[in-house]
Amino acid sequence: MSTNIVLTAAPLHDAAAMAVFLRAIPNSEELAKVLQARDSVSSRAYDDDTWTARFVASDGQLVKCYTNPPTDPLASGYGATPPGSRGFYSPFFNFVGDVGTGAIDIYSLGIYGTGKLYEGVNGFPVSKVNGWSTLGPSGLAYDNNIGSLYVVDGDCNAVVAIDNTPNLLVKDEITVAKSCKKFTCKDKNATCAKLVKAGSPLNKPEAEAILPNGNLIVANTGTNELVELTPTGTVLDTKTVDTSKTPAIFGLWATGTNDNNTALYYTDANSNTVQEMEQ
Repeated sequence: MSTNIVLTAAPLHDAAAMAVFLRAIPNSEELAKVLQARDSVSSRAYDDDTWTARFVASDGQLVKCYTNPPTDPLASGYGATPPGSRGFYSPFFNFVGDVGTGAIDIYSLGIYGTGKLYEGVNGFPVSKVNGWSTLGPSGLAYDNNIGSLYVVDGDCNAVVAIDNTPNLLVKDEITVAKSCKKFTCKDKNATCAKLVKAGSPLNKPEAEAILPNGNLIVANTGTNELVELTPTGTVLDTKTVDTSKTPAIFGLWATGTNDNNTALYYTDANSNTVQEMEQ
């Protein structure tokens, strides 16, 4: 399939030209309201095969449309692109698990970022434990290769994957059911969520990491076990790394480029140490 690049001009004062431009955009009514304020905006549109981004200049004179993925010379465009994103002129997105509200909060930086915080995902269940620790959406891990954000929730004992995460562009685009097994998505063509794994052997997980081979390591605070999962939820292995009944494993990090040089680091709050595991 060839990649087409379309450039088009649509002056704000030309009602007919704007009507033609807006006709093919799913959120055209909302976009039209923003354009009237003459602000810089981006919008997305989808067909069966491509992702298209339209960028409007602040003076309303130029709209650029790029298909995904862009090819050279577009692939060398400047701007802070989100990890794993194939977009062009993209901001750098930061994702934060909020165990106070059960949300995934997002803010974007860089030349094209807004610097404003908004709630992209809501509904994750939360609960207080021992009066000081809170179980909820935590242990975020982003897969650069496929653009998916993995979230562990120790309240529902589940791992959830949010697909096409850089497309979380509006408030509460995804709502998670309290079971963490069902999801309501405003635009499934843009981004949605799916359950990776729920229930045993997950036990109050709070941290996770992605291995170079794409598998997930999840840290249980209920059993101080590490659980290895495939991205589709198959349990490959479990390992107890602290025999105390006191929760200890709250941080994970994986390094390496393949199975032969993978190293996994985890924090142990009971011994106040950082431990290293190798293949």
